Amino acid sequence: MISSLNALKRKDYLRFGSKAANLGGLISIGMDVPEGFALSFEFFEAFLKHNKIAYQPQQYLAFSSELRHQILAGQFSQQLSSLFSTSFGTIAAEGKMFAVRSSSLVEDIPVEAGDG
Repeated sequence: MISSLNALKRKDYLRFGSKAANLGGLISIGMDVPEGFALSFEFFEAFLKHNKIAYQPQQYLAFSSELRHQILAGQFSQQLSSLFSTSFGTIAAEGKMFAVRSSSLVEDIPVEAGDG
């Protein structure tokens, strides 16, 4: 559900999104890319399931204030929290600076551009 960027390849775009998969691809050909990790769509789906948030993809495409509120009020399960803490802890323990980059689940589909 979480992968370091250097373990990702371009073929992983369906699980981790194009941006993360392409960064992994750049690393694999020797490009200088900062250390990082990516959360899979499965991670997000597990978060939704844990919080009993049901939604249809069309709700995601159209702004839904109710869905947004449910997501922001949600809590991570112990498993998700542990996975995230392990990945983030590696970067934080080394005193490295970091940035957070979120992506839309639908930004990689042909009919939508949801970069964010």
